[in-house]
Amino acid sequence: MMSTRPLTYKHKRVIDFLKSNNLVKNKTILDVGGRDGLIIDRLDGAFRKVILDIDKLEIQKSITKFKIVADASFMPFCDNCFDVVIFSEVLEHLKNPEAVIKEIARIAKIVVLTTPNNSILRKIIWRIRRKSVRFLCNLKILIFSPKIFIAKKH
Repeated sequence: MMSTRPLTYKHKRVIDFLKSNNLVKNKTILDVGGRDGLIIDRLDGAFRKVILDIDKLEIQKSITKFKIVADASFMPFCDNCFDVVIFSEVLEHLKNPEAVIKEIARIAKIVVLTTPNNSILRKIIWRIRRKSVRFLCNLKILIFSPKIFIAKKH
């Protein structure tokens, strides 16, 4: 059964963005912090869809076949194994956002990140760069619009 939560404008915008930029068809996609699959369950045509969340009860509501219950700070995936990683409206809820962003940079070829407040993202990126710029060097920012951040590996 698909999520019973209402699909908001923010969710529709992410889904439309992914589809209109050819980031779904035949791609391996991971939704980090995807809860009940509100976004990933609506991405038809992907080669493989995986949802990762720390909440075992919420993740079971997703119709996505591959469900991983894990802490996003230590994801059980190899380097560069996902074409696209979705990280939508999660950043502002994390205790250690730097660790999660490093993990996402390690496993993703393209990252689609949304946050309700871009200043949160800027502060976290600034803190990470002060500590270690190495993992961010291979990510190129493609788009930074109000609310959506896209990064792609060189």
